[in-house]
Amino acid sequence: MAAAGHGNQFVQQTIVDLLERYPYHPGNTLVLFNVTFSHRLDIPCDFRHPDRSTSVPWTADLLPYTYLSMRSKLQHSFHQHWGNSQVKHSSSLALSCLFSYLEHRKFHYRFTMAMNHLADPAVASVLEQYREHLVMLGPYAGIREFVVDNGLTMDACHPTVEGHALIAREVMDTL
Repeated sequence: MAAAGHGNQFVQQTIVDLLERYPYHPGNTLVLFNVTFSHRLDIPCDFRHPDRSTSVPWTADLLPYTYLSMRSKLQHSFHQHWGNSQVKHSSSLALSCLFSYLEHRKFHYRFTMAMNHLADPAVASVLEQYREHLVMLGPYAGIREFVVDNGLTMDACHPTVEGHALIAREVMDTL
């Protein structure tokens, strides 16, 4: 599950909830996910909330919640109230919880990173612990560096369709 602009709390919560809610089994399930920017704060909300995200790709039939839009005033007020250091700490805790959950339940998993987040002090220590599960894209730790250097961006950082296909092939080659 992915949604444009959301963060690591979103990644952690949706993966754990889907693995718990549906009959996935560690022996026949591979969990692939992307670690994103630690400065993003995800706030769950009801599907009827007027400030819900339009980029969340599911309905209440799949999971009983959605998230606030990253552009909403309410989400910005939460972010301001928490402060950037607390938001980054929350992101680190979410990743730590996700990795611990996957390890404890013995799920096979691999992850990519939007950028080389091993250089982000907020999450680097958590990522280093699980580095053997990181999918390197050639010499690149981050997707952004990989697509920029390969000329496969539709703007300054987001992959084109061809860029996504190349990333998928690189990931598949490591499995």
